[in-house]
Amino acid sequence: MSFWKDLQANAVSIRKRFDELWKQAGEGPISQEQAQETLDVMWKRSHLDILTHIPNYKSYFPTEQGYRERLKDVQNLWWVDHATAGINGWGTLRWFSSRQRKHVRRFKDKDRAMAYGKRREGIVEQDGKLYRVIWRGYANAVTHFVVFTNGLPFYVVNLDDGAWGEPKRNGDAIQVEMVNALKLHLKDGQWCYWAGKLPPNLVKAQPPATLEQPFRGAHTMQPYTWDQVISNIKLKRLCIAATGRMHPDRMSQHTDWKESKFDMGPLWPFDLCNQAAFETYPIEDYSFMKRFVHAEGMDDAVDVHEIEFLENEAKNIEADHNTWDADDTIDTVKEIQQVLMSLYGKSILPKYGADGDLGNETTKAVRHFQANWNQQHPTDKIKVDGVPGLQTCKRLETALVAGTAFQKLYL
Repeated sequence: MSFWKDLQANAVSIRKRFDELWKQAGEGPISQEQAQETLDVMWKRSHLDILTHIPNYKSYFPTEQGYRERLKDVQNLWWVDHATAGINGWGTLRWFSSRQRKHVRRFKDKDRAMAYGKRREGIVEQDGKLYRVIWRGYANAVTHFVVFTNGLPFYVVNLDDGAWGEPKRNGDAIQVEMVNALKLHLKDGQWCYWAGKLPPNLVKAQPPATLEQPFRGAHTMQPYTWDQVISNIKLKRLCIAATGRMHPDRMSQHTDWKESKFDMGPLWPFDLCNQAAFETYPIEDYSFMKRFVHAEGMDDAVDVHEIEFLENEAKNIEADHNTWDADDTIDTVKEIQQVLMSLYGKSILPKYGADGDLGNETTKAVRHFQANWNQQHPTDKIKVDGVPGLQTCKRLETALVAGTAFQKLYL
């Protein structure tokens, strides 16, 4: 409670200092101390705005999630750009809050359902010929930053903590969500996105862009605004300066990893923006910025249908959230160790356990699993090298869900 009281008591100075630091972030070099102060003040201003605009969600912020200090010791951080496929910044923040939701996942096999239910601490029910696991948990995605259409940045997950939005990069990436409708279509002469019609003022300020070639089935998309691109580059500059652990070759967007996701693809100069992030020139002077337009105040264009959908998802136990299931993906050394101990018992890592270090003990245990897998799956063999790469992690996930069936074979 004192957190919120302190914000209210210092609201004027917080907003004033943020405006000063945020302006400086796009004008020249940023020291590590300046970057950290900017992020600290942004955190306060973000939650002050949350308190002002969605006070009924105060108890769900600051956002809690299961990856505390996950990135603290990661030496080679990545960056992942996402787009929300929505136009409501406040709705996005609601979704990324700590409000718990009911989730369900169905299985054909009872043993798999029981193993998954135990892991989730949920209940297992028979549903006709299927078995469903029902549990309560946080939203299946969290992010470090959200950038509204008018460029206002929100800092909602600490940089030391992990976000979840891209399975291949959850263990080592800073992630951002850019509020954007993405794929558009015409209906009765009006531009629409998945939740309904685009507000006329949004169409006017941010005209839809028709692509020369379709991008993953999209012929027309909504561009980012000038303000959003400025904020995107500023956030990257701040994180580069604050962490000292980012490199130009590790800047990516969601579509680099998930073919089924849209994000912005060819609609924005991704490489040029990332290059600008590692430079110190004033961002507004870059010539590529001329292709973007100002769309101030567009977050006032609230789409009721989108808000209703997000709110209903929080209550709907029949919605299958498996595609946004943070815990289904094994992508850190500690998680690999935990899965190995779940499969074989603590004796597989007797000395160090799940310490997050890929040492000799863990390498030996991974090699043991790889050999076990190949023994049982002669047509799906993997390399027995002790390295928990992508192919090995996929098999670990499969074995974990198989639960007792796998253990009976190999213990």
